[in-house]
Amino acid sequence: MKKGPFVPALLFLALFFMPLPAKPESCYTIRLIHKYTAPYKVDRYWEEDDLIKFDTNGGTIGIHKSLIKSIEKNKEKKINFQIKTPPTTDAPILRDKLDAPIICDKFKIITTIEEAALELSLETDLPDNTVVFVHVTRFYFEKNSKAEYPLDYFSEKSIIGKWRSKQKVFIEGEKWKSLLMERQKEMSKLEFGFEVTSISDMLKVSMVVPVNQPDPRFGERNAHLSGKAVKNNDLRVVKDEVEIYYPLVAPP
Repeated sequence: MKKGPFVPALLFLALFFMPLPAKPESCYTIRLIHKYTAPYKVDRYWEEDDLIKFDTNGGTIGIHKSLIKSIEKNKEKKINFQIKTPPTTDAPILRDKLDAPIICDKFKIITTIEEAALELSLETDLPDNTVVFVHVTRFYFEKNSKAEYPLDYFSEKSIIGKWRSKQKVFIEGEKWKSLLMERQKEMSKLEFGFEVTSISDMLKVSMVVPVNQPDPRFGERNAHLSGKAVKNNDLRVVKDEVEIYYPLVAPP
């Protein structure tokens, strides 16, 4: 019996209309620390030095680890990165992710004193990797001068993340007197010796977020930084100061 042409035709139609296999879902979700940045869905990623790299439709992208909040494997445990240092200024990141502003509406120093220790912390909505300068200072006055001169108990360039929890700064009177005597000796060697006439009873605690942040999301000279806590619109810095009555008995 002669076979008709309908058998190959049926096979062709079956193959033509056979559903294609569904594209598998992305294996990983990469989330950045900036809350305005959408997560990346990727099939794979790898590490090169301080970068996390992955493929996208536009090519390969590398992002500094300190800008990554977490990498999540679908339906499995999150892999979190600890932010220990601020990213370098050349940390690569997509340019279209840098346009969203960084908002700072809250920047408040919290202080308590326990015996000779000052406990400091900071309440703020800035990112953890924001650079901040921290100072604990007492002032003194010199003979034949009306100016007051600062001398720090503590001075540090740090990041915001450290100061979300309480940090101790020791403010013993003898410690500060020793620092003052060292300054007097150094200035005497330079023939600029001075005599101390009085010492302030107040301690000043200050925290300042400067311009030229290493995180590129702040923009040049903090151009992308805004909010209620930005005190100076020209310099675009954020700062807070607290004065505490804590007298030193007498000059050394």
